[in-house]
Amino acid sequence: TMLTCRSGIFVLLSACAVQPHPVRSSSMENLGEEINIRLRLCLRPIAAGDVQKDFIPLLAQLSTIGHFSEEFFNQRLEQVVDGDDIVMMVVEDIALNRIVAFGTVIIEPKFIHQTGLVGHIEDVVVDRALRRKGLGTQLVHCLASVARKKGCYKVIVDCSQSNEAFYTACQFTKKGACMVNYFEKRQQSQLGSPSPILIKPSTHRDHYVFRNLVEADFNKGYLELLAQLTTVGTLSQNQFEQRLSEANATGNHYLIVVEDEKTGTIVAAGTLFLEQKFIRSAGIAGHIEDVVVSSATRGVGLGKAIISYLRDLAEKLECYKCILDCDDSNVGFYEKCGFEKGHSPVFMAQYFDAIDN
Repeated sequence: TMLTCRSGIFVLLSACAVQPHPVRSSSMENLGEEINIRLRLCLRPIAAGDVQKDFIPLLAQLSTIGHFSEEFFNQRLEQVVDGDDIVMMVVEDIALNRIVAFGTVIIEPKFIHQTGLVGHIEDVVVDRALRRKGLGTQLVHCLASVARKKGCYKVIVDCSQSNEAFYTACQFTKKGACMVNYFEKRQQSQLGSPSPILIKPSTHRDHYVFRNLVEADFNKGYLELLAQLTTVGTLSQNQFEQRLSEANATGNHYLIVVEDEKTGTIVAAGTLFLEQKFIRSAGIAGHIEDVVVSSATRGVGLGKAIISYLRDLAEKLECYKCILDCDDSNVGFYEKCGFEKGHSPVFMAQYFDAIDN
């Protein structure tokens, strides 16, 4: 199957031969003869009008869809692709005017790895009639290429155990487990981005205050705390403030810290970012990232407290679920926090440079 992704530009693909279940002649003398069917496929960004090209029935092969109008689809599409932090790709069968494959990559800004970027591959699906023909492999390679061109140091994906071999063949490596917490069934999301929530400081055990990350936290040990989690790099205050401004500008990122008021230092942190989907009645998924508690304050319940805080925040923001990735050794901890292994329990990653975790 000849799918290409060149220089970040997605173009009409040349005709390609695929062989679904063999089509056999009905004449006796040609009984058993197989016919190759040639398809013209186009790999491109999702566009208005795709809802009329069997896009929704394709997504129904992936998950529960729910109901929404074409107008809702197009308005949600405008919201999703308006920024630079998400790319949705489709493969179209030109002759049949049908969408036969779909996938998303979300770009998450970080403070770790020298204010690095991480790509999240989501909602990859190929039409049942065209599976095991190479379309999924080419689509995943293309999404990974998009992440790399946007400057990501790695791209991650959560998948079922049955798809682990597929992603391994796509150069991903198993890193741990994906945990999920589902919330009660919610009504269809309203048009527009999720309504932001004003984070009011709250106190835990008298002197631990939960609040938003602010510029002054550069001098309160925030980066030093993250260094207990992974590589951070050397950041100037200007770089710190720029990344904070970028994350806040998306409207989808909630950077939460816990300050010890007795010492004036940041002793725990975590991030929640929101992903707008077309599945689950165009629902919203919350992603918990970069949870860390200072080694000097472990054992006082801050780990469970910040996970509960971020999970509750996701529910207030009307997410239908909240997910996080972790080492296999931490599964038991997150189960105690109310999370479980869901339909996609395998956490996998592909690194683009020499930086390791």
